[in-house]
Amino acid sequence: MERTIAMTRTLATLALAAVLVACGDESTGPGTNDAAAGTYVLQSANGEALPAVAVTWEDESGTWQARIQSGTLTLGKDGKYEAGFRVDLLVDGTVSLADMPFTYQGTYTISGTRITLHAADPKHGSTEGTLDGDVLTVSQPIDDHGTFTATYHRE
Repeated sequence: MERTIAMTRTLATLALAAVLVACGDESTGPGTNDAAAGTYVLQSANGEALPAVAVTWEDESGTWQARIQSGTLTLGKDGKYEAGFRVDLLVDGTVSLADMPFTYQGTYTISGTRITLHAADPKHGSTEGTLDGDVLTVSQPIDDHGTFTATYHRE
């Protein structure tokens, strides 16, 4: 049970990182940049098309992997965001927990070509990424598991 809780926390951190965005200079408040608003669909994780392993770690019970099946990030015109993911948790290559849903919400701000997401839950903080046209790319260190990079495309 403790391992499942720890793995769920790791997945929550991972999913939040996958959500986070960024874009550069003039700062505007939430909802003042309609150009970024829309729904972005997760295309790849760590350079792999979905489904893709987002993070791998080991413990006494084996090798664990969090495999992202799908994800979306919606940036509203009102400066709010919502992200959703479906994740499988594998142990030694076998699915242990399938199709786990994760949902996150918060606000975002625009500064030139940077977007900063501010999680509604303060313990998740803020993160930045890059937005180039309809392609959104986010890289985020995940505890002791390396860096997670997610690429989204606007629908």
